[in-house]
Amino acid sequence: MNGEHYHDPTADRALKDVGKKKKEDQVPQTPAKPTGYADLNDEFTAFMLEQFKKLGELFITKSNQYGPRDPLANFRTGARMEYGKANWETMYQEAKAYQRKHVAHIENNGVDGVKAGESLTDIAVYSMILLFMHRKYHQSKRGDSV
Repeated sequence: MNGEHYHDPTADRALKDVGKKKKEDQVPQTPAKPTGYADLNDEFTAFMLEQFKKLGELFITKSNQYGPRDPLANFRTGARMEYGKANWETMYQEAKAYQRKHVAHIENNGVDGVKAGESLTDIAVYSMILLFMHRKYHQSKRGDSV
């Protein structure tokens, strides 16, 4: 169109007629249903919120299995075994190794692999554990209580 704008004469007529109709005669228009990514966005958001809720429930269940003892005991012991010491940095490395097992399973088995969903959930949980350790590591570097 080279910079030219299309002029719709029907739109001009419609604008002229708008003022002539009484408000009570006008039928409210139903907004058009969103198309394309809008529907996907709604589904995606609902899925994510549902999964975060399930992860929280899974965390509570798993946490209760450990009882009142150290919730990071396995990472602490594994870090001592692997690195000779257990601090936030070495426990972080140990947690990555736990997570790596599930990443390898996904890599080796693909999207339709047996227990792929379970491994993806475990990866998410380990990511949250890593996020906690990351936070504690930086708090310890600043001198905050650990």
